[in-house]
Amino acid sequence: MLFVENTYGADLSVIDETALKEIARIPLGSVQPDDLAASPDGKTVYCNAVVPDDHPHYGAWKKSAIIALDVKSLSEAWRFEFPNHVGHMTISPDGKRLYSALFESFNVAEIDIATKKVSHIPVMFIGGHGIRI
Repeated sequence: MLFVENTYGADLSVIDETALKEIARIPLGSVQPDDLAASPDGKTVYCNAVVPDDHPHYGAWKKSAIIALDVKSLSEAWRFEFPNHVGHMTISPDGKRLYSALFESFNVAEIDIATKKVSHIPVMFIGGHGIRI
């Protein structure tokens, strides 16, 4: 299966890669999905999404979320909301931690997948958009 974020549609498309057809849509509520990352075991897809608002700088929103989706049921497993703009994500090779740059902060968010605890890692720059391990 291939997951595709529909940024202005507020949902994800699930594509059957063999048939090349959309087999499902996963609604996400009133958010705009921006990036997807799969867990190493393929059981979870993580989506970052922004909450549209009237922010004067397009691309820097006041609220956003990281949403975990169960691949088997194609449903939302959990969601963590942020008071700023999450950037693109990466997952640790062991699948235990998810990282996201925080666009309007001097921090990177680190989410412990098992406990859902969020920690902030200080960095020396603001405006980070992507992250790699």
